Amino acid sequence: ARQEPFLTRAYHLQSFGCQAAVVAESSYYKALVGTLLGYSRENIIQHIQANPSPNEPPMSPERMTEILRLVDEEVREFQQQEVEPVSLPWDAEKNLKDPHFGARVKAIEAFVKARMNKASSEETKTKNLESLERGGGRNNLKKAKKKK
Repeated sequence: ARQEPFLTRAYHLQSFGCQAAVVAESSYYKALVGTLLGYSRENIIQHIQANPSPNEPPMSPERMTEILRLVDEEVREFQQQEVEPVSLPWDAEKNLKDPHFGARVKAIEAFVKARMNKASSEETKTKNLESLERGGGRNNLKKAKKKK
């Protein structure tokens, strides 16, 4: 979050008091927040259609096109020219190249399996420790090792 383009985008969201796309009242702000967070256009449009604002007229294709055009215009105004496109942390296609991504996925799967089956947590502890050692928070790693 402290790297570009996230930092610039975060300051921009803060500049108009944005909390989240979920609580944004207008379709414009929902589209702006979704765009800044890197969501696909299809998902942004679906979110706006699924959560219409009671203070706005019904969404027409023309109005949606105009909102998205205005959002693109605003993003271009403050975005640096040579910034790498945003990549969501949970975008599997882009993260598969990360050598630790598979280990993290396995740790999550083991955790979910243990929670659902209420199985022995020893496998879960091991997987979580492996995941933490590969990039998790250092404080959490120390706490987990102390508990072990």
